[in-house]
Amino acid sequence: MFSHCLSLTRQVDINSPSRILITPKQDVSELLLLEMLNFPLCEAIVSGITSDVRQVKLRVQPIVDITLQPLTLSALAGIERTTGQGFRLYQQLNERKASAINALKQGICIDVVPGQGVFFRVQTAHFYLVALEDDDHLVLEPPEVLTAKTVLARPLDYTAEPQTIAFELSELAQAEQDLKYYVTRVGLAHAPEMLHMVTRLQRQLESKRQWLFRQYCTVLERGNLAMSANNVSTHELQRRLALYEMLVADELKSLVNMMIGEDVGSASG
Repeated sequence: MFSHCLSLTRQVDINSPSRILITPKQDVSELLLLEMLNFPLCEAIVSGITSDVRQVKLRVQPIVDITLQPLTLSALAGIERTTGQGFRLYQQLNERKASAINALKQGICIDVVPGQGVFFRVQTAHFYLVALEDDDHLVLEPPEVLTAKTVLARPLDYTAEPQTIAFELSELAQAEQDLKYYVTRVGLAHAPEMLHMVTRLQRQLESKRQWLFRQYCTVLERGNLAMSANNVSTHELQRRLALYEMLVADELKSLVNMMIGEDVGSASG
């Protein structure tokens, strides 16, 4: 299960309170992190317990590194696992992925305390542990649908910075693309209720994308409202544009170019 993403395996021996630190590899882009947060980052199974050591088998995504550190202060509160039992590490569905990615860059900390079994507790916000026997992610709605609903459920932020809005536009474009792929892959001609729901989600994503794009343009112009129109240098504007183009997906770039073309066409008409 999840073998397509949890492809790296490592066994660690726990003989004293320890901390598992999960960090992204240095050459991993934010767009790849955005995609991989749709799946568990880590799976752990207690493979053996002796009087001296607790053996834990870890399966992680290839985009992250695992570091085992000593832990001086420990608490037993958390999830207890014994031989053959384990957990998976997920991002909170109701959290912004931008916040989760920032937390991942700082490192996700999972404290491990040996006892009769092994106690695990995640110390990083935006992530949580789910016992394997309680993991219902696979029996819920399709992940593409869950992702779209999560993106739509987030409140509109009228004070967000341009970088944050650009990242949300990229995440929204990814959700739209995933829904289209889901319809193509599964084929919903004989499931009218699901097709209706997916179509409704696509319309809602389109509406939110249009609002975010207008907000993005407004925020970019907001800095010049209290000063002369030429106050920001052309070089700085070009540098900002280059940075935003590096952050967003190719689909979003094409979308922006299309919308600008429509605006230019309507203005000339």
